[in-house]
Amino acid sequence: MNLSTMNWIRVIRSSKSSYLNQTKPIIPSVPDNRTLNNAVFGVANDNKVKQSRWMRRNEIIYPIQKDDEPRRMAEFYYERIDVKYSKLKMWYICDVCRGMWVDEAIKQLQFIPRKGASIGMDILTEARQQALDEGIIELSGDLHIESMNSTKGRTIKFPKLHAKGHIGIISISLCNVYVKLKEGPPSRPNIITNRDRLEEKLRQLRTKYIIY
Repeated sequence: MNLSTMNWIRVIRSSKSSYLNQTKPIIPSVPDNRTLNNAVFGVANDNKVKQSRWMRRNEIIYPIQKDDEPRRMAEFYYERIDVKYSKLKMWYICDVCRGMWVDEAIKQLQFIPRKGASIGMDILTEARQQALDEGIIELSGDLHIESMNSTKGRTIKFPKLHAKGHIGIISISLCNVYVKLKEGPPSRPNIITNRDRLEEKLRQLRTKYIIY
């Protein structure tokens, strides 16, 4: 019998004795959703949290442009740390939104019956509103998603009491979502068609050197 099992047995015995004394029993509490989202998942309520390198990119000051240079489009970086969702499932949502207008991406996510779609809508809505509040852009409809990626976050582990004093470990994997919004229309991707692939294959065959 390990030390953790003995601790749980001691808690159960104390709860039984307190019940016999008609007092409030001491029951090991399992964290609820609000506790998980706020305390366990690291959602900070104070303003003393150190900013990450991704968010510090908003503080970059570029040199003054010359008259003959093209106008530099405004950029806004946003992140959400420790999202209760798998990074592999969130990657599909990020891939759908990448390269689209923000308003159009939010409309497209409304028709995807997945939990990650609602999370992506919340992230994009909050990023757009924060960009407007900070005065980086003037019109919310003039923003497109330059990049949107998901990475692995923390793994939260906490015990769970089973029968006969056995202890199980529950693991919850989290993910981080990073969004970059840019002013202006999105850049057109270089789409390769089947005709282009055929011409490239013919060019390779014609230039192939055959050794006799």
